[in-house]
Amino acid sequence: MRKLAIVLMSLVLVVLAACSEKENLTQVNIQELDVPQDFNYNMNSQISVDIQGPYRLPLSITTVDGNLLFRAYLIPEQGISTRLSLPTSIKKVVLHYRGLEKTVSITQNTLSYSFSNAE
Repeated sequence: MRKLAIVLMSLVLVVLAACSEKENLTQVNIQELDVPQDFNYNMNSQISVDIQGPYRLPLSITTVDGNLLFRAYLIPEQGISTRLSLPTSIKKVVLHYRGLEKTVSITQNTLSYSFSNAE
C-alpha cells in the first residue's frame, strides 16, 4: 500500500511540474523585423520545362538525391513542354531518358534540354 501511495505522489508531482510556467517566450512585433524590401517569402517557384528527344520513350525528372519529380512519355514531334512547381531550394535536377542520366541546372526558372543534340 505504501508503494502505491509513493507512486501516486510521484505521478502528481510530475503532472504539477509539467504545468509550471517556467518558459517565458519573447514576443516580437512583425513591424520590428528587419526584412529587405525585395525578400521573397515564396518557398516554391514555377519552372518552365522544355525537353526534346529523338525517340518515344519515358522521361523521368528526379532531384539529385533521386526523388521523383515528374514522369511522362517524350514524343519526338512534340517534346515535353510543361510547368512544374518546385521548391526554390532545388537548383539542379537529373533527367533520365534512354538509359542516360543528365544533370541539368535550372536557370531563370527554366529547365531546357535536348537529347537530340546529345548524341
